[in-house]
Amino acid sequence: MIRSQDSAPLKNATVQLANDSDQERHIATKTTADGHFLLKSVPAGQYKLKVTRNGYVDQELGQKKLGDPGATFTLRPGQRIADLVFKLGRAGVIAGKAFDEDGEPMTGVLVSAMRQVYTDGRKGFKTTNEQQTNDLGEFRVSGLAPGRYYISAEMPTWNRVVGDREFSSSM
Repeated sequence: MIRSQDSAPLKNATVQLANDSDQERHIATKTTADGHFLLKSVPAGQYKLKVTRNGYVDQELGQKKLGDPGATFTLRPGQRIADLVFKLGRAGVIAGKAFDEDGEPMTGVLVSAMRQVYTDGRKGFKTTNEQQTNDLGEFRVSGLAPGRYYISAEMPTWNRVVGDREFSSSM
């Protein structure tokens, strides 16, 4: 495991071997200080291999480009796979603040980072990551792969006062 920008070893990346048809065959380990990892006693089967680390873009074995699904591969009994190299790139962050028309911070606004995608030949958007604003109206959407994003901010529809805020009661 190495960093893509300078090829330095990447410590503490999580390497996960997953078998979708058998949840008991999910095996994970962390990379060492020299960026190496070892998965032992892995039963034969079909797997996907995924690497994650905080602050870096996730990567799967067999990906053609970032964001694409990785490949499933078959591990035969006694087979050993060595010398896999993953080059993890730094993840991006989009941060900002949401204010109302009076300049007051907006709490609980759902901020989404979306990418343009094509599905069945039709253009659309796919949410990559989303966060809510805090009490100061601040948001920080992290873990983003390099590319162009569209940002959407939406107030939750629950717990909103609509209409006259004054109530009257007769006593």
